[in-house]
Amino acid sequence: MRTSEPPHTVPVPEGEARELARSVLTRRGVGVRAADRVASHLLAAERGGHPSHGLMRLLEYAHAIDSGELLPAAVPQVHRTGPGVSVVDGGAGLGVLALDAVAEELVRLCARHPVALVTLRGAGHLGALAPLGRAVAGSGLCCLGFVNYSGGGQRVAPPGAAQGRLATNPILAAFPGDDEGPVVVDMTTAATSEGEVRTRLLAGELVPAGWLHDDRGRPTTAAEGLYESPPVAFIPPLGNPGAEHRGYALAVAVEMLAGAVAGGGVAREGAPSTGNSGLFLAFPPDVADTTRDAYLTAFRELDHHLTTTRLQPGRPPVRLPGRGAGMTEVSGPLSVPARLWAALRQLADAPQPERPAAAEKRK
Repeated sequence: MRTSEPPHTVPVPEGEARELARSVLTRRGVGVRAADRVASHLLAAERGGHPSHGLMRLLEYAHAIDSGELLPAAVPQVHRTGPGVSVVDGGAGLGVLALDAVAEELVRLCARHPVALVTLRGAGHLGALAPLGRAVAGSGLCCLGFVNYSGGGQRVAPPGAAQGRLATNPILAAFPGDDEGPVVVDMTTAATSEGEVRTRLLAGELVPAGWLHDDRGRPTTAAEGLYESPPVAFIPPLGNPGAEHRGYALAVAVEMLAGAVAGGGVAREGAPSTGNSGLFLAFPPDVADTTRDAYLTAFRELDHHLTTTRLQPGRPPVRLPGRGAGMTEVSGPLSVPARLWAALRQLADAPQPERPAAAEKRK
């Protein structure tokens, strides 16, 4: 008699997922408040339909702490370097905490300066950038952000290349809105994010055509090829076939801003990643020769113009980025890949591994 295959996903109550996340982190030296903040960030991504930045990242955080690459008790440090300019040093700590520090500093600087610029260095994985954008835009400010991996995560192949040379290098743009909330653009400069590929791998699924190609440029749908050593699959830059140079150009611009200008390091041969780096700008919508009323009028005109367009058959209404259907939260229990949930349970239950002396490792 044939037995049924185990399910690819399992339903997990949010409370159970939150407690497990806290346990995985606090057992590795993360403070209770910090663990709760990170858990909330990951669960918000799960609820928002973005598991690539959700519970899956706990595996990454736990392994980085266990290896000494991520310091569980690190607190971001803010250094002001000039009028309206600050540097946030993540101290090789949790990226979510560093992202919070960047948002707070942008708002604080803009209270006294027309434009704020905050650079970020040495932070762990930041996760989704949209929460930072919403926080800053919710304070009435426009926000731009550019993030690289300080030379790590080279899984994106330039057009025509047969090797990964760049990370997925996301960009952020957020703008104050009306009662429906801000407009938030949080996107990778590659055909997909690395986390989306890993999510499909954990779920035992093939990736859609166009997400990966092999060293001859042929499409492949096998997610595991991205993680072989050496890799046999690569993520192309953003853009349809023949137009990848546009996404590649954006990725290079991110390297220059987040890596060269912000000082976090750029992609290069044998680059040891020092964590996420970034450059962020904030300014009020009336910073130039306009008024807030004029800005809001223009915003509403654009919103109306786009969302009242005639639609193709069967297509949903057009919405501004970061608003509407794409922001509808998943209801009920979370649907978590069975392999991921089993691995997280094992991390929470296994004896605490002895970590290397983190301070020595970072020297």
